[in-house]
Amino acid sequence: RRKVTDDFEFPPSVNLGELVSPLPGDEAAAGGGEWYDLAFILVHRGQNATSGHYVALVRGDYMTGDASSERAGNWWRFDDDEVEELKGGPFGEPVAPPTAPTESTPGGEGGGK
Repeated sequence: RRKVTDDFEFPPSVNLGELVSPLPGDEAAAGGGEWYDLAFILVHRGQNATSGHYVALVRGDYMTGDASSERAGNWWRFDDDEVEELKGGPFGEPVAPPTAPTESTPGGEGGGK
């Protein structure tokens, strides 16, 4: 095994309409607009693929179910018994609170998942 150490970018929303099948009776999904919001990231920390440690990064509004403007965009890091609210996004970048999708923005056809 070889550990992949490449940098990755995570879009805040992604349309998976071509990759998933809608549930029967789900009219909103029938249009192919299957938008999903990034809510969790699992990070492996270690020298190789056979040893190391995992850390979870979780968007606050998904963790609590509170979509208020105070919670939207906040991320938390879970590292064993240490829990820390991050300043900015999951990797320290500044974030703006998510906005409600419209027909011209991602997720506008059926909303985010």
